[in-house]
Amino acid sequence: MPALSITSRRPRTDLVHYASPELLVTSRHRSFRAEDASGRLLWEGRFPASAIDAAGVSRVLRRFGRLDQCVLAPVGQGTGESWIAIRGSIIYLYGPGRPLRKVGALRQCRIPLQVLATGGAVLFGEYGSNPERKALPLWRADANGAEIVFELPPGRARHAHGVFEDPFTGRYWLATGDFENENWLISFDRDFRNPDYLGDGSQRFRAVAVFFFEDSIVWLTDSQFVQNRVMRLDRATGRVEEGMPIPSPAWFGKVLSDGWLLAGCAWEHGEGCMRDGATLLASRNGVDWSEIAFWKKDRWPAPWFRDGVIRFAPGEQHSGDFTLFGEGLRGLDGHMLRCALR
Repeated sequence: MPALSITSRRPRTDLVHYASPELLVTSRHRSFRAEDASGRLLWEGRFPASAIDAAGVSRVLRRFGRLDQCVLAPVGQGTGESWIAIRGSIIYLYGPGRPLRKVGALRQCRIPLQVLATGGAVLFGEYGSNPERKALPLWRADANGAEIVFELPPGRARHAHGVFEDPFTGRYWLATGDFENENWLISFDRDFRNPDYLGDGSQRFRAVAVFFFEDSIVWLTDSQFVQNRVMRLDRATGRVEEGMPIPSPAWFGKVLSDGWLLAGCAWEHGEGCMRDGATLLASRNGVDWSEIAFWKKDRWPAPWFRDGVIRFAPGEQHSGDFTLFGEGLRGLDGHMLRCALR
């Protein structure tokens, strides 16, 4: 198994929204910018200020107030002429050189946990506390606006962890959580009809990182309550198998263009977290994973100042050059790392 090599480090970076050989899109507080491969500025913009944005001058206060949290995702292929932008529950359409235009408003959260940019659209579910367990909306946003394309019935789940696309069947998958009888992997056809529920609602089916293979679907569980594991669905038999244990809840995953898989196991309070920091895992087959890096939780307490999380930038990247960033971890919070597997 290779080791992680950090080839460059950029401080003063809250989030990395897109990274490819041609384009880098980052944000800090409510400002965002795009650069080409040489670092030349291509475009930049700012989200509207809220009443508490004056506190955003400090990275620690941005973490406390969630003032760093926003989404930028391309509409269309490659760099995209238009971007879906989300901050403070408002969905915008943005184009370089044009102002942000409001196209929708989330019902239960400020931003989704993660989004899927595919086929000229951006798909996402809402990620809020949803204490009344209201119907959970699944959104589709594109250059024409934003609409709710499906609603999970009331009481079925707390919130959405992500939407994923199965390259072998063309179906979409929605992962939900968090508590017992709320954890599902739900597949849909391309029109978001005929939902098919996988699982029994238990922590075994609580996922944020999902990987697709011709013969199987693999996910790493995301639970602060129990020992986390690699899980595998055999497509032919429908059997769900428990695999190797992992050190803490897996929040995000990344598929690199040359076949390597990455997963970030986060630090958060609970029996499901076995270490004092976050672990970066790598795999070639989705079943066997090895640790390639580790960052300790920083001194700022969770949940007020965020858990310790490793994150991956969307966009095509390979094992010789990929991008990491994170929050709540020593040496990774507020930084963008360019990395390679050696």
